[in-house]
Amino acid sequence: FTVPRKFGTPIVIGVTFLIGLPSAISVTILRNQDFVWGFALMISGIMFQLLVIKYGFRAFQNEVVNNYGTNDWPLTIVTMIIIVVVAPIEAIGLLVWWGYEIISSTSDAPSGSAGSTTA
Repeated sequence: FTVPRKFGTPIVIGVTFLIGLPSAISVTILRNQDFVWGFALMISGIMFQLLVIKYGFRAFQNEVVNNYGTNDWPLTIVTMIIIVVVAPIEAIGLLVWWGYEIISSTSDAPSGSAGSTTA
């Protein structure tokens, strides 16, 4: 787009504000967005790990990161072990825990059923 910055910046700020407004007004929408984006971040992290594993951790280490960084820390073998071994174990554990929490916190009985009490 060839929109000058003095017009583009207020437009982006306004659109971002309007998109975020429903979450600020309703806790239900905020909870939904927290749930959706929390799950999406877990999936994107797992996909990144799978990308590194599928591409090959040595190739990723050398071709993608180490050969293109200027005055940057290179990825070491310890970092790659964390990405290829430790992080997937953590990701699986996190998904299992997340699924357990969702299932255990969801009630099968609809609100207002015979078993519920109201004060």
